[in-house]
Amino acid sequence: MQPITVRYIEADDFYQIIAGERRYRAAQAAGLIEIPCCVKTPKAEEVLVHQIVENWQRAQLHPFEIADALAQLRDANGWSQKQLSDETGKPEAEISKLLRLLELEPGVQKEARDDATGALSFRHLYNIARLAPTDQAAIATAVRQQGLSAVETERLVKKEIDHRKGIAKRGSPVTRVEYVTAKAKVVLIFRRQTVEQADILTALDEARAKAAGSQPALNIIRPE
Repeated sequence: MQPITVRYIEADDFYQIIAGERRYRAAQAAGLIEIPCCVKTPKAEEVLVHQIVENWQRAQLHPFEIADALAQLRDANGWSQKQLSDETGKPEAEISKLLRLLELEPGVQKEARDDATGALSFRHLYNIARLAPTDQAAIATAVRQQGLSAVETERLVKKEIDHRKGIAKRGSPVTRVEYVTAKAKVVLIFRRQTVEQADILTALDEARAKAAGSQPALNIIRPE
């Protein structure tokens, strides 16, 4: 058997497995009393790197376990995603996707973390994380209720993103302000959700200045 890697924790008087936990479990199941070990004294970040690399391919491992470990490694050492890639030997794109899970809307993230069934895989979660936070809960619910596969979820997310882009491209106004005067109706259209009185007064002042300067107005409708 290939030796497992351990380090001695003097304060607690025991050996911590750095790499080889599955070999250790298999040896226990086989009734072995002794197994070969390689004792090392690595730094804390080196231990975490070893554990991330070893656990990466474990099918039963929840994606948040790796994402959390990567974030811990990043934050403790001030590493960039490229440095994480260099240290773990894993593609930077894959690391970026895993860290993206930590940007999920808190409610969606909690449900995913608490779900012992693993209904939402890494691919499910990553695609949901591509959406705006306000859209994630509804899509996550739809994925669960309809039992969508990762591929179907990706298509659904792409459709939602394309829909949002279409609305943005058309430039649909989100706030319309109207004032009716004795001779006209003045309409102000703001492409944002929150409009304060100062915004309205500024827009009117700018419109007045342009009108005084004989700048052509837009959308002039003349009677036939």
